[in-house]
Amino acid sequence: MLVFIHTSPFQAQDKHYSRSITVPRRRPTADTALIVGAAISGLKQIYKRDYRLAKAGVMLLDLQDSSIVQSEPAHY
Repeated sequence: MLVFIHTSPFQAQDKHYSRSITVPRRRPTADTALIVGAAISGLKQIYKRDYRLAKAGVMLLDLQDSSIVQSEPAHY
């Protein structure tokens, strides 16, 4: 998942800030609570106080059909 935030590029009087972070998941999930938790975790890592944010978002990456089962790595 990608989490991003930025200030408005049109507000010249404001301080500008733009950051994004990729939050990896070890296992695929359709659990909304886990997805939201990961998004909040990413936001906490990139958020800075004293900026007037204009936009924030979350993009879910590498989505797969639930019928696809990932195999576990072999342990030797």
